[in-house]
Amino acid sequence: GAAGSIDPEAMAAAIGQRADDASVARAVFGWMMEAGYAIEGTAEAPASQKVEDLIGALGPEKLYQLLQKGTDDSGRKAFALASARSLPVAATIEVLRAAEDEKNQLSHSMLRMLRKMASHSGGHSAPVLPGADAALRDSVRQLLCEWTATEEDDLKYRQFLELLSKPRGNRPSAVPVDGERAAPASMRLVHMGLELGIAPPSVLRGIEDFVRVAPLADVIVLVERGGEGPADEALRAGLVKPANLGPLLRDEGEAEDQLDQLMDFLGMAGLEGLLEALEVSENASRRRWLLKRLESFGGEIAPALVARLPDQPWFVTRNLLGLLGTVGLPPGFTVMPYTDDPNAKVRWEAYKILMGGSIERAEGVSKAASDPDDGIARLALSAALEDCPAELSEALPSLLRTRYRGHDLRVLAIKLLATRPTPASRHWLLGQVEVKGWFGRKRLARKSPELLACLSVLREHWPDHPELAALFRKARESRDQEIRDAVSGGGT
Repeated sequence: GAAGSIDPEAMAAAIGQRADDASVARAVFGWMMEAGYAIEGTAEAPASQKVEDLIGALGPEKLYQLLQKGTDDSGRKAFALASARSLPVAATIEVLRAAEDEKNQLSHSMLRMLRKMASHSGGHSAPVLPGADAALRDSVRQLLCEWTATEEDDLKYRQFLELLSKPRGNRPSAVPVDGERAAPASMRLVHMGLELGIAPPSVLRGIEDFVRVAPLADVIVLVERGGEGPADEALRAGLVKPANLGPLLRDEGEAEDQLDQLMDFLGMAGLEGLLEALEVSENASRRRWLLKRLESFGGEIAPALVARLPDQPWFVTRNLLGLLGTVGLPPGFTVMPYTDDPNAKVRWEAYKILMGGSIERAEGVSKAASDPDDGIARLALSAALEDCPAELSEALPSLLRTRYRGHDLRVLAIKLLATRPTPASRHWLLGQVEVKGWFGRKRLARKSPELLACLSVLREHWPDHPELAALFRKARESRDQEIRDAVSGGGT
């Protein structure tokens, strides 16, 4: 028929020379409509190919001019419908674009997705996927029935996303939501949303399913895209949900280098997931990794750590306090209440913060020195060697009498007495190094770490005191070299 008697290339060349001639445009449009009706619903490939070739030869600008000058709104709509029934994907998209004007607009999201479908076809006439052509033509009819729609409408393109996400063949298009079978189908669905730059409910569901069951390596493939479209935002939002992120962070089988990639991508958005994982993780190695990641955020996370402190199990409180000790306290917050915690490990972390330069350091050191836990008391006495609070210095003799039993604690406390020498401390020290012997005569006490420490402190601060002269003489005459050194400057 007429469709087969005209060479598309020659017609395109003629149209190019007379682009502004409305009569030429009407004639060409009539031929195209005739060809479209001739092949509609048939397998007449040659006629379809000629129309497709003409569309390709004209290009977008000339095709738009042809449809605008060659017919009216109803004619353009009729031709678009005929194209959707008869022409391949790419040609149909060109017709749809050319048929638009300021009055009649199509969904940009839908057209973007149709172009994406065409890009998968490998040519103008090759099918995209089984069933895609039929879905395309049905959706084009829906679009043209609502010609003026401008907002994204998930009902118009949801079927495309599901169709394109399924593998070739006859497998059902529904996305499984449990087990390992969900990951491949969900990943395809998520890929489509990311490539198209859209996030309809079907993609959002796919993201949830994918993040929940996919291997971490597959998640990394997607997050490395680093896009800024709605689907990328939805992917980030799906990832940062603690319910989704937590299992990945706690899974001992997940490689930490891949977890680092994921957290580098998420940044501060992954904070809540990291904190929740830290609270429930039972693996020491994974907890160390979680703490390291959290420490990398610095002081920015301090308010979030403080907010999570109340009513936690002791081991969570300990970890949160340890993090605060590393990243710093937020303004106005004090850890002093945690020095009364029944668990020594919690108190230890609180005291470490107080002794690290806090304005409450003096109070913290003095309080820790009398803590029932020897480790905490030792921490306080060691810190006080640099700057011993007056309150602690006054309490040391009492603590030495009633609290400190171990040699290490007692030696530390004795050395601290030298930091604030007083007559009371001198009297106490003297009482530790002399004991009554036969017939009430005083002699040196049995050698011990405490004796050596007392002698050193007395020699250092009161070398010429008359009350100590006899003591120093006995020590210098001792058969024990360490005792002699203690009063001659050679000891500790």
